[in-house]
Parts: sequence; structure tokens; C-alpha cells
Amino acid sequence: MEEVHGLPVGHIGIEAQIETTRGLINVEEICAASPRLEYHHFRPRRLRRVDGDAGAHRGVQIPEYPGDHFNYVFSKILMAGRPTGSR
Repeated sequence: MEEVHGLPVGHIGIEAQIETTRGLINVEEICAASPRLEYHHFRPRRLRRVDGDAGAHRGVQIPEYPGDHFNYVFSKILMAGRPTGSR
């Protein structure tokens, strides 16, 4: 597509959305899959649905943990992207 539209090869970047438990499990591989990956996003909607991957209900609170219950997810995705330079 780049050549067809007269763009230099490698010009178009990729944005990845991590939105399933399988995506979270494979986030390191996803972030390292292409040097074109520029951004990665977490979309918790599917994880939060009652019938979603993790079955985590929206707004669920963990009394023993005062922070955001997606803190691990955010940290894992952030750390997976650091070595590749994606944001």
C-alpha cells in the first residue's frame, strides 16, 4: 500500500489493541512483532464484560487491594512496550 500510494516503505506505523486475556498473555510478542509498532492500547471492555474473557464485572472492587484492579494489566503492557520503543 505504501508503494501504491507513493509513500516510503516503512512509513505507515501500527497501533495494537490489547483487549483479550490471550492478548495480555502474548503482549510481549505482540509488542516485538514489528518495528512498525508505534502505540499499544489497552481496551478493557471485553475483559470487563460478564461474558467476556476474564469475566471481570465493570466496577468490581477487591477489598484487599485499594488500587485499580487493572494495575497489573497496565504495568504488564507498559513494560512489554518499553524494549521495543512503542508507547
